[in-house]
Amino acid sequence: MTEQPPPGRKGKRHKRQADEASGGTGRRSRPGPVQGRHLPPPRLTVWAFAYGVLYVALPFLAAMAAIDTALYLLFRFVFGTCYGVLCLV
Repeated sequence: MTEQPPPGRKGKRHKRQADEASGGTGRRSRPGPVQGRHLPPPRLTVWAFAYGVLYVALPFLAAMAAIDTALYLLFRFVFGTCYGVLCLV
């Protein structure tokens, strides 16, 4: 009789059985034909790029511009000093 792992903890045997049941070895396998046709692999589309720019790049740039403006105003009017790389020259 084999020893069972403690409850709440899954051993290697359970993982191996789950892999065998799902038909995989834990690695991502190459997709087969769908209805007899070979489909191209997923790729970055123009719409995916547009959504990435709209929802990731623009908010990031807006936040950085707001932080830069706040720091400029803080240094300029509160501390009375120059703010920027050109002030080092």
